[in-house]
Amino acid sequence: MLFTYEETSALSPQYIEAVGKELTTTVFEYINNRRYETRGPIALEAGRDLFAKVTTVKASFDCDKDQPASVEQAGTSTGASKSICFNSSDGRSYQVALKPEGAPAYIGRAAGNAVRMDDPSVSRLHCSLSLRSGGVVVIADVGSANGTHVNEDLLSRDEARPLRTGDVVGVGDFKLTVSEIA
Repeated sequence: MLFTYEETSALSPQYIEAVGKELTTTVFEYINNRRYETRGPIALEAGRDLFAKVTTVKASFDCDKDQPASVEQAGTSTGASKSICFNSSDGRSYQVALKPEGAPAYIGRAAGNAVRMDDPSVSRLHCSLSLRSGGVVVIADVGSANGTHVNEDLLSRDEARPLRTGDVVGVGDFKLTVSEIA
């Protein structure tokens, strides 16, 4: 991350270091949530650039050091979208739309999640839902503090389990019953 000279002149080195640590946490969360695999160390640097006109964030990899960083957009996958409906133990209903091979939908405490549960027993990003090829809806824990259960079985780290109608998903102190997958 490169800050402009004007911005960094007003910031303490401790603040810049704290921003670097926060961004590192965000990068690791992003990698974990998307189930990406890394094959080497990840380093994040925050520094000053006397010639930068705006604050920029650059992504680069050891094999790309001589090439400019770029963003590649994934092509869209064809196939039918699916919707999964949950009924919670407190009487609420939730519906989540999933696209084939698309980005996962999240269940958790943070704003912007597909299913938001504002309770201390639920992590900010607790678990993810994805639609795999063949129309299979899977759930995976994304490093939650209290774990994710399917029919009382705790999901292990890096495990994606298929969901079926009638399955009971444990998220913190809540139970979500899969009422429909259409």
